[in-house]
Amino acid sequence: MAAGVHQGVTVARRRSLNGLLAAGALLAVTACTGIDPAGAAGVGPADAVATLAGQLADSATATYTATYRLAGGDTATVVRAQDPARTVYRWPAGRLIVSPADTTRCDTRACVITAKADPQLPPASGLITPEAVATMLRSAEADPALTIAQRDTTIAQRHASCVRWGGPSGFEACVTGDGTLAAFSGTVAGTRLEVTLTDLTSTADPRGFQLPPGVPVLDHRSR
Repeated sequence: MAAGVHQGVTVARRRSLNGLLAAGALLAVTACTGIDPAGAAGVGPADAVATLAGQLADSATATYTATYRLAGGDTATVVRAQDPARTVYRWPAGRLIVSPADTTRCDTRACVITAKADPQLPPASGLITPEAVATMLRSAEADPALTIAQRDTTIAQRHASCVRWGGPSGFEACVTGDGTLAAFSGTVAGTRLEVTLTDLTSTADPRGFQLPPGVPVLDHRSR
């Protein structure tokens, strides 16, 4: 694993470890005094939401391959690599490849390459990017009347922390300890998304970034 990747994973794990240590301290306070943990240390819903958003942001420097089950039972894969930094989202009817310099969008008819990074996924993909989930969490965090439900669970044999927001655009997001999106349930741009992690490895096969064979490629980057 490259130095930058190792540093990113370490930051995410340190953030998770610090959260666990804080939680342990709060449980000790509760056991001895009967004081509610959130009230004892001033930890509120916004803090929990900000922690998950930060973990998702940290994962941008990690290398991994994540497999997801989508609504309806379809399977999608997200491969994130470093050196060079790039991410590919693959679903049954297409794929999106994003690098700092360009974006490639493929469907069953063609692949179109455009300049600059544009990680916007089409609703039909059934997927959502970690960055989009982090943005939704930040928006929820800014709600002065924020009320959330929290739970811990196991997804793809990994511990995950989840928050459910019941606001106007309510959703639930779960994040693993190393900052990988573990699950998302909510409506985005009018489309209901149900995304659940089923497998996660710390590798990124370069073949995952290849364009589908036999599909025309239209390069719209300026020359």
